[in-house]
Amino acid sequence: METKGIERLQNYWYGLLARRDYSESELRKKAGEKGYELEIVSQGIILFLEQNLINDARLATNIVEFYGTQRGPMWLRTKLIKRGLHREIISDALEHFVPVVDTVFLHNLLRKYQITTRDQVDFALRSKLYRAVAAKGYTNIREIVDQAIETLD
Repeated sequence: METKGIERLQNYWYGLLARRDYSESELRKKAGEKGYELEIVSQGIILFLEQNLINDARLATNIVEFYGTQRGPMWLRTKLIKRGLHREIISDALEHFVPVVDTVFLHNLLRKYQITTRDQVDFALRSKLYRAVAAKGYTNIREIVDQAIETLD
């Protein structure tokens, strides 16, 4: 009976992993929501780890690589925490991450606020730019806004 439960759990997880990567904690949570016993879930996790079907370090690296050009380190850290990854794995994934500001993002930001010259940038507008950059999860906000303003004629 127990092997039947673990086979059903494995089939359920195979279906999930066929669509996207999941962390170990996400798979545990999904199995719990379906009513699987903790012992069966633990056995399934061990099997999937042995087969390298789940790998939290790989998942963290993939997330950082995918979103790295669109988002900053604070947003990435939050995303990884929400996915249930351990702090050590998150630190390792973000250790070599160098935030690259998307120039299209900066261009669209200036266009959104209809900024064409440096003279238009007053305190209120600069504050809006800071908030927009911070919402993307960047930590070097002032530097990014200054870079965007420098591109103006």
